[in-house]
Amino acid sequence: MQSADEVHDAELVLVGGGHAHVQLLRSFAMRPPAARLTVIVDDPRAVYSGMVPGVVAGLYAPHEAIIDVGRLARAAGARLILAPATRIDPAGKRVHVAGRPPVRYDVASVNVGSRSPPVPGPGRAVATRPIADLIRRFDPSRPAPSSLAIIGGGAGGVELAFAARARYGADVPITLIEGSERVLPSRSSRASARVRAALKRHRVTVRTGVLVTSVNEHNVEVSPAGTDADATRIDASAVLWAAGAHPPALASASEELAHDARGFLQVDRFLRCEGADGLFAAGDCASLAGAPLPKAGVYAVRQGPTLETNVRLALLGRPLTPYRPQRDFLTLIGTGDGSAIALKWGWVAEGRWVWRLKDRIDRRFVQRFTLVDPPSDIAAIEGADPMACGGCAAKLGATELERALASLPEPPEGLASDLARGDDAAIVSAPTSAEDAPQHVVSVDGFRAFDDDAFLVGEVAAVNAVSDIYAMGAQPRYAVAAVTVPSEGPLARREETLAHAMAGIRRVLDDAQVGLVGGHTTVGPELFVALTVEGTLAAGTTALTKAGLLVGQQLILTKALGTGVLLAADMRGYVSAHELLALREHLSSTNREAAKIARHAHATGLTDVTGFGFVGHALEMAAASSVGLSVSLSAVPLLPGAQRLSDRGMRSTLYQDNVRQLRAVSVLPEAQADPRLPLLVDPQTAGGLLFGVDPSAVTPCLQALQSAGVTCAVVGDVTEDAHLPLTLTP
Repeated sequence: MQSADEVHDAELVLVGGGHAHVQLLRSFAMRPPAARLTVIVDDPRAVYSGMVPGVVAGLYAPHEAIIDVGRLARAAGARLILAPATRIDPAGKRVHVAGRPPVRYDVASVNVGSRSPPVPGPGRAVATRPIADLIRRFDPSRPAPSSLAIIGGGAGGVELAFAARARYGADVPITLIEGSERVLPSRSSRASARVRAALKRHRVTVRTGVLVTSVNEHNVEVSPAGTDADATRIDASAVLWAAGAHPPALASASEELAHDARGFLQVDRFLRCEGADGLFAAGDCASLAGAPLPKAGVYAVRQGPTLETNVRLALLGRPLTPYRPQRDFLTLIGTGDGSAIALKWGWVAEGRWVWRLKDRIDRRFVQRFTLVDPPSDIAAIEGADPMACGGCAAKLGATELERALASLPEPPEGLASDLARGDDAAIVSAPTSAEDAPQHVVSVDGFRAFDDDAFLVGEVAAVNAVSDIYAMGAQPRYAVAAVTVPSEGPLARREETLAHAMAGIRRVLDDAQVGLVGGHTTVGPELFVALTVEGTLAAGTTALTKAGLLVGQQLILTKALGTGVLLAADMRGYVSAHELLALREHLSSTNREAAKIARHAHATGLTDVTGFGFVGHALEMAAASSVGLSVSLSAVPLLPGAQRLSDRGMRSTLYQDNVRQLRAVSVLPEAQADPRLPLLVDPQTAGGLLFGVDPSAVTPCLQALQSAGVTCAVVGDVTEDAHLPLTLTP
């Protein structure tokens, strides 16, 4: 792994997580490139195309065909940007990314696959390109269609026809439609005949020499190719569109790049985009000048080693090595029943031994990029010197904070001080006697970076900061930001870091209708983002403080717990793609709607759950309200992966401070061994709200939260046992 203190001036950017790029990431994890590495993908789950028909047939679970690009990127020490690349500017050497500033590169590579051609007609069809869309839209629990049409008689369409027959059984009519005169038109007539015979045995109707003119709700219209004959209709309640490949949107939008006649990126024999210094492309999105290749995953796989070599050479300014494509390749077509057909050089073979060969090849390919699960006892293996966490887990512990504040002298006469109250924000009365004057609410919040993506850090810092205002039942209005950018690296990198952090801040503030009115920047050892936010409470509106809980209320928690564990695990590359997507969505969502709904439900006491964890903030509310709280561990929602990683000993660096809070908590004997207990002292970044409402308001409150897309749960009750501030039950 690359050492943390090794800094490279060059910028290497990989756009897409296709079959070629996963090979680069695996190699970079073992031998880092001489550059800072950035990976841009809209989804960290890459689907291995060779196993998709097996998923449809039920021979593989969907997760078995997925390569976790997110974990590979972390293993390679890469900055991971989860957003679609929209355009490449070769003159400015910039990759434009949806919703954020462009990313600068010195050397870049594109491996984003292709897409299916447009579907004619008003009906719906499931496109097979990009292949990830097919596997994500395929739901094995859905009932079988009454009839199925598969458009495209190449190897992909043929294998899907076999797979669909295996999935749906003999009662579903399946029709394979191909515009050429035979299936597998790029293969020998012998291979085509052999495959067509196999399709017949599997009761798949084959229509060749016809073109699809319209896909309708219940049928597909086809006409004989090259004639004006009337269209005929083929029954189809479901349609799979496997007809050829179109250039990806990124290629079409990058008008400054060279393209072939069909619109794919044109690359030379070094896999370098023609006329674009430092830019490479591989796989289905690219077309090799002078030797156009079929759009098949095998070529992306074979291009991987040459692409890696040339990317490394380009970073060093050395001559490149040519890519030499193979003249033919072994095609293995599974028939969905434990058998397969092998094709190469006109040779055809069929049998169960072919399937065993295909299964071994496919599983071995995916396994090459599957990282081992985290150790069963992470804490014991990592020892007593864990990696320092960012986000709210980097804050000072509650005990140290209380001692430091208690040591301060009284303020001079006439100056107010509200530090002892400990609410989420300070209420400052305007110097006016007007009865209708609003109250002002002010808060400051910031933390060191928890991720290399400055946009994400700025985004989450803003979410965290405005949450303090929402937690008071107020509306944030204005903000100022302070950003420290890392001093290491070239000036262009510092500028980009600041631009991305500020753009992330603006994304959240703009959505919340909060004006960014000023700020301050400096350089330092690491990225640090802080915001001061000012909000208002309308005249006559009562602030929702920690002291407002009433006996008999029920406690509602919005948002799930577990960010401390997950952020610590993500720094080490232990978080799966599915877990990472859920975490990112959680971190980037504000408490705006939840706060509105809480006030509408006549909530009284309210706070947001952040660095001191659920237990710490619940204890603050109990003490401020002079009540007791009874909380059920089983009712507390958890983020995907949080329990798995916590059970293996993953902890954030603030955990040891937070766990001391359990001394003030009554944990019932049957709850003391509950594995969820550590997550209740897990420090939360961009956490949810904890508030009390009358039991009569609980059901409509939960319904409103759920309708707004907010995770929520009733987690306990407010009791009169003030001498027991917090009791945890199973």
